[in-house]
Amino acid sequence: MVRLLIILLALAACQKNTPKKLADNFRETALNNQELSYAFYDLETKQLVAQKNLTKKLTPASAFKIMTAYAALEILGYQQRFNTVLYYKGRLKNNVLRGDLIISGRGDPSLDYTDLYNIALQIRALGIEKITGNILYHDRFFPSASQINRMQPTATYNPGYAALTLRRSSFAVEYDEEDKKLNVIPAAKHLQVQRSKYNRGAKYRGHGRWLIGKNQERLRLPIRNNALYVTTLFKSLLEKSGISITGKIYELQNLSGVNELLTYEGRQLLDIIRDNLQFSQNLVSELLLLHIASRLECEVTSLSSSAACLKDWYQDEFPELDWTNLEWYNGSGLAVNTKLTAEHIITVLNAFQRKNYGKHYPQTLLPASGVSGTLHNRFKEIPLQIWAKTGTMHFVSALAGYMIAEGKNYSFVILANDLENRAALDKAEERGRSRDFRELVSYGNDWREEIFTWQDELLLEQLDL
Repeated sequence: MVRLLIILLALAACQKNTPKKLADNFRETALNNQELSYAFYDLETKQLVAQKNLTKKLTPASAFKIMTAYAALEILGYQQRFNTVLYYKGRLKNNVLRGDLIISGRGDPSLDYTDLYNIALQIRALGIEKITGNILYHDRFFPSASQINRMQPTATYNPGYAALTLRRSSFAVEYDEEDKKLNVIPAAKHLQVQRSKYNRGAKYRGHGRWLIGKNQERLRLPIRNNALYVTTLFKSLLEKSGISITGKIYELQNLSGVNELLTYEGRQLLDIIRDNLQFSQNLVSELLLLHIASRLECEVTSLSSSAACLKDWYQDEFPELDWTNLEWYNGSGLAVNTKLTAEHIITVLNAFQRKNYGKHYPQTLLPASGVSGTLHNRFKEIPLQIWAKTGTMHFVSALAGYMIAEGKNYSFVILANDLENRAALDKAEERGRSRDFRELVSYGNDWREEIFTWQDELLLEQLDL
């Protein structure tokens, strides 16, 4: 472990990448040894082989998705599927629906553009060629909001959530130099994007209206009103499939007096979780959290109330751990104030690896070093030896999962925070201090690279055991 000590001392002394000038209230520092923790557990001998700050409460970022994934598989079952149901009001006669078509979301985390097109084709295959009424959407199965976390930036990783939504909940904006206009892709009539000479980034003005920086030519923006967006695309695909539609799009408050037309079945939960752990889509984890809370018969009023329900379940499952003073805000880890310890995560990882879901083992659900998902560019010198979930925000980094070493299997978790500088970054953004914000982002990027180096060295050290 002498090599590891040298690495830690070197990192503590390293300040070459910090900004030269920061406001006086910003703490210029190298890695804070008190906000680093890790645990390595030998799954054969069932012993901790290395640990540091095991019970320190730290922010896990997207590594929290492991907690949501494990609970979803245990509570909902790996074969669980989530449906989208189509109804109609009126009557069907001579290939014409004389009335309204209704799409009702049931919180399918796998729903995508291809599924909407598939539903449109199924409706066309029923012989429907014309709809004389409106296209209605019903979105009351779960609570909804315009952002996962309103304290986080406007970004594609922080979209709105709803029972009727697409897992890729974002759209593209591209500037056409020839026509001198902004194009929304895919086009949706309620979305309006304009340039503003006063706006550097992107700002949502409500009702589908966005302002973006005057020089931006290509970017992606999150969906805020999910159900309306889905229904708008769905109506377009119905028309492209050869179905004439007379009416417009409206929201339906309740499903009284409707007739079921068809039920569209989504993907199996195991496949949803594998894809989500590979590519870390926050919205998918939030929908899974809402399903978990609903199955546990908790009061599902928000992500935070559902996260509290999830924590209660964990407390019952692992009573040997101390769950007090752990604040959970959602299911994706997109919250700086969400806290876990290395002890909690390693205990759940150890329980997870003892399971199998239809002969699929949890280790194989995670990204593989040098090969797949968020690890495809990391640990290339040891491909397929690290199977782990990453977690990254500014001044927050985590890595948790399993590793294979000389025929031995280990679970591990590594957490690193610099929450003082994270708080300074949030404060700079809130108060519009753009220069301080940019400097802190730059420092945060250097900080992340230092942390990655430390994580890499720490893992390689343990693989030498």
